Amino acid sequence: MPQSQPRAADNVDISLVAEVREEIAAPGGRRISRLVPAASIEQGQEIFYTVRVRNAANVPVGDIEVVQRIPENTVYVPRSATGPGVEVFLSADGGRNFGKEGQLTIVDQSAVALMQATSLDPAALTRPATAPDYTHIHWRLRNPLAPGAVALVRFRAVFR
Repeated sequence: MPQSQPRAADNVDISLVAEVREEIAAPGGRRISRLVPAASIEQGQEIFYTVRVRNAANVPVGDIEVVQRIPENTVYVPRSATGPGVEVFLSADGGRNFGKEGQLTIVDQSAVALMQATSLDPAALTRPATAPDYTHIHWRLRNPLAPGAVALVRFRAVFR
């Protein structure tokens, strides 16, 4: 399971839960869906990830930043990283740089050889990052977390 890392607080416990949607029969012949632990995952299945951020200190903790690697063999679902009172940033370069979703660019590796063989402008090597390019999610909690309090941040990914 990938590790989440608080960046600004040592007394913050982080845990990650992976769940999948399951449909069950309800009274009256209706079907309802619920999230259950992801014991087995099939190709193309959407996984719901919840990162649990708990203040283990006896005092409020502020400036909490959590970085979560998008799990191997999954593709981030666009605009799915959320949480109450958070700012969300994404990385497309292994967690070295972060930016707002839709504003990141990456170097198009297929154009590198072309640039070396011609006088192509290096700016032509970049393209907008798309969901398969994203590698990490970064949440910045806007408000301090009270002692013992828990904040939940979430994202979805599709297993490939």
